[in-house]
Amino acid sequence: MPYPVKELEPKRIDLNLDTEFNFLAVALFGPRKNLEHTIKWFVEEFREDPSVGLVLKASFISGSKIDKFHTEKYL
Repeated sequence: MPYPVKELEPKRIDLNLDTEFNFLAVALFGPRKNLEHTIKWFVEEFREDPSVGLVLKASFISGSKIDKFHTEKYL
């Protein structure tokens, strides 16, 4: 059964990032996503290249204010 899909026009946004090329990681902290090693390996590989960045969208559970506090503390 076909389902309707809303077609959106791409929209350019300016994130004001200081780096030319950026990796995006979206994950919850936990053993399955292994975000800790993602960050570690990124730093090991790109430490000497100031034109490469890592953008994280991460949390522990819910995205609440308490979750934000714990995520920032953890990082």
